[in-house]
Amino acid sequence: MSPRVVMHLESQNPSMYVGGRGFYPGLSPSTLLGILRKGRLVVICAEPGYFSSELVKETFDSAVASGARAFYRDCSSISGEAMSDALSRLSRQIANKTRGTEDEVFAFIDWASPSDEADAYSQARSISKMLNRGAAVLVTMLPEARQLIEALPDHVLLASEGLADQVSVRIAEGDVASDVDPFTLGIPALVASLRDSATPFDASSEPRGYATALRGLVDAGLRPSLCEEERLLRFCMSLLGEGSFDDLRAFLGDFDASYLSEIASWAPLYGVDGFTRRFRCVTARSLGWARLDTEALVSFSAEHEDAYLSCLRKLCRVGEYRRAACLLALGTADARLAIAVEWGPELLDCGYIELLGGILSSGEGLDGAERGEAWCLRRAVRALGYSRVDSESIGNGPKACVDGLSEDAQLCLGFIGLRARLMGRVPTGFIMSGGNSALQRRLALHNEASDLLLSGKFSDAMRALAGYEFAGEIGTVSECLLRIDLNIARLFSCDGDWNNRASLDACKEFLATHGYTGLLGYAHLGELAFEALGSSSLGVIGPIRSRAAKAGDSLVLVSSLVAESMTLLRRRPSAYILANVQSAGARCADLGWEYAARVVGVLEQVAQSRLGGSAGLYEVEKGDGLAEVSNLVHDAIRDVAEDLVPRPFANRPVPRDELWLYITLCDGMGDFSVAIAEQIPAEWRRAMEIARRNCLGDTAEAPKRRRDAEAESAPARDASPKKVRANLFGDFSLWIGDKRVSDWSLAGRNARGFIECLALQKGYVANRIRLARLIWPDIETNLQANQRIYAATSTVRKALAYHGLEDELFVMNKATKTLALAPDLFECDVDEFLSCAREAVESTGDARTCAAALRTESLYAGDLCIPTGDPKGYLAERREKLRGLYVEAMVSGSEAALRLSRRRLAARLANNALVSDPFREDAMVFLITALRTSGRESEAQRRYQGYARMLAREKKAPSERLRAALEEPTAPASSAGADAGAAGWA
Repeated sequence: MSPRVVMHLESQNPSMYVGGRGFYPGLSPSTLLGILRKGRLVVICAEPGYFSSELVKETFDSAVASGARAFYRDCSSISGEAMSDALSRLSRQIANKTRGTEDEVFAFIDWASPSDEADAYSQARSISKMLNRGAAVLVTMLPEARQLIEALPDHVLLASEGLADQVSVRIAEGDVASDVDPFTLGIPALVASLRDSATPFDASSEPRGYATALRGLVDAGLRPSLCEEERLLRFCMSLLGEGSFDDLRAFLGDFDASYLSEIASWAPLYGVDGFTRRFRCVTARSLGWARLDTEALVSFSAEHEDAYLSCLRKLCRVGEYRRAACLLALGTADARLAIAVEWGPELLDCGYIELLGGILSSGEGLDGAERGEAWCLRRAVRALGYSRVDSESIGNGPKACVDGLSEDAQLCLGFIGLRARLMGRVPTGFIMSGGNSALQRRLALHNEASDLLLSGKFSDAMRALAGYEFAGEIGTVSECLLRIDLNIARLFSCDGDWNNRASLDACKEFLATHGYTGLLGYAHLGELAFEALGSSSLGVIGPIRSRAAKAGDSLVLVSSLVAESMTLLRRRPSAYILANVQSAGARCADLGWEYAARVVGVLEQVAQSRLGGSAGLYEVEKGDGLAEVSNLVHDAIRDVAEDLVPRPFANRPVPRDELWLYITLCDGMGDFSVAIAEQIPAEWRRAMEIARRNCLGDTAEAPKRRRDAEAESAPARDASPKKVRANLFGDFSLWIGDKRVSDWSLAGRNARGFIECLALQKGYVANRIRLARLIWPDIETNLQANQRIYAATSTVRKALAYHGLEDELFVMNKATKTLALAPDLFECDVDEFLSCAREAVESTGDARTCAAALRTESLYAGDLCIPTGDPKGYLAERREKLRGLYVEAMVSGSEAALRLSRRRLAARLANNALVSDPFREDAMVFLITALRTSGRESEAQRRYQGYARMLAREKKAPSERLRAALEEPTAPASSAGADAGAAGWA
């Protein structure tokens, strides 16, 4: 082997221009000419894309322009033997034409042909003669022609590494550098394709010029001059993008590993790494090249169809469905159909319904007697992609055709079942239980969530969906459906804004953009939920109903009727509204949608009452949350006017799944909303208020619930707006205006306990050291105390700043070593509670006492919370004192209400006192008196006996006062049905 020099070029100056045509990647003609003058024999051996004939020709022109004698031969289209003859003639020509001249002589031999050993030595002798006659020789060749290099004398070798362009691409606007090395590997042809790009490059928005250049390199990598085995290796690596040597052996069997070594040395495009035994081709980061229509790759795919199918199956197995879908265009019709049938459900889920429709439309024999995977896939495409389908198209088919189907076929039936549900059918048996694939799990989760939503179990649906992570943009149809499920669950669980549709709009856009018109009904269900609960507008409901009627989506059609009924109830009552509600109920019954029918039954009660009718109690068979709503509505309709004692709901958990209905009924329905708000137990009101603020906020556009007249006459709150408010009764919550500070932002550094303890200090001022030792008893030094206080205040500041508060909440005094909350920025419900409770206990006017008791009731949503423990018992002590004050206020209010002959209010306040203190005898006296004067003697007896049994367990007996309240004659209420609601009492 002759000695040679492998030369590595320095990076070119980015400001260099050649021939007025802008940047020229890699070598420039002047640089190459300089190397040639110095080295005398220069060989460029590299893959296509690292140099070009244009570069050689421009160098030839530069040599001629400098006054030299230059000779050019293009050997790309001739054989090795013919090339030997051509170089021999060129050697003689140079000898004849340069004899006796002192001019520089250059010979350019472009694209030397692959030759055998004998021809290579013949060509080398001709080149040696040129050198001996004073000529500088440039030879360019592809790696497969490198046998000539072994026979050449001393020379400079420029290979791929030396020709790589390391110049950063400059973006036109602002001249910003963009790192494109992962997309080009320095291959000059790829770098040049990005030079004129006006925007930064990424895989999601690649310029067409780049895709064209890369496709050209892929086609050139399969040139016929290579051996067949190496071409097949390059083909598989181009399709897969990345993988291991074992992947290639799985597709191609045992092959000569030396080919991979040669590819690693001479073809960096494929990214072969012998150390890790893996490859990462430039095509791994791009798919635009696969969409271009050129014959070379398509013909090679048809010629090696087994390898092509193996690569696509591998991509599908690892979840690269987008890549597989793009590469489907390269295969034959049979190959495309095979992949479509085998991986149809996954491709259908990833949004390629139009691609699958085109493949299946050209398939033959899909409608024959053998109804297998292809038949099921075609029906799934039709069910999801067409707005109108007949019953046969979406049905699960005859049982004989379903039994024994493969997993893929059953997944197709799962997609058909999605449309079946929209059409009012209950899909059965279309999803395999315990499926291992991600698609199976998503479909099963959607099936479970939709069942829970349709049955009104919104909290359960939230819990089911909580384990699924929704990150980034929507990628699959099943994920889109799960997001719609989550939107609806959050709406009816009062866990989100009823007017923020951004996430739902993204789901609707995904379905519409990708051609899933048959599934738009799911997005319409979400829109109807927003319309019914939030915007109160009829502008969207009508068009949705029209589309649902044309498409045959009965579930959407019935939902539109229910949504319209809820929206109309907020308007002026009329017979039309009642007829609309009754029509909605009938359609729900026809569809078999029990939960919606029960909701409409409650709405019908409301409609009748608003028209002045005397509606009877809506019959409910289940003792669930909807039954409680129905009872409250019944009380609001009948008992309010007659001042009868309402049904008690003491010690019952907050009905989370029905909070949306309470909020809806308490907003915008005039006097009825005021009446229904009065029925809601005090224990539920804080949860309902928090839920209402989460859903509607306190903006002017949100519908406002009319306040109880008595509550409005309570001591007025400070009219100046407070920016930060802490609610410490029931569940801890921190608010900035109408926005709640998220719990996760206060999770660290015991921030919630810190805020609560500081808010309970008189004047919101405390000594820092004493406060720290109260919250963190493990503190040993004052330095630790100050560090804990600093960490807690930093956490709170960060949380408030994240939610938009710019002012400083904490005031520190270094002289007195105190810490305080800025009183002009902070308020707490405990302070307002103390003011109202004391007013209720100390006031001498019965009306004022009742009003203060009502406000106290609304503020006390439960005992004082202890968010993070109470090591020294400080919060527990305050809790007991506040609970005792609350009971005193309720008892005082109940007594004042009895003196005003307000039996309903007296019973309600007395019952509140008994919930917090079951042994409070005077509260029981007032409750029994209110019950008896309402005509509920039997209920008064039951409550007395229950109280007596409780005292007996403590070895006590009822007092004379309590017995007198039960036995003394009273003036019963004149209501016709005074005892009608006794069955509702616990």
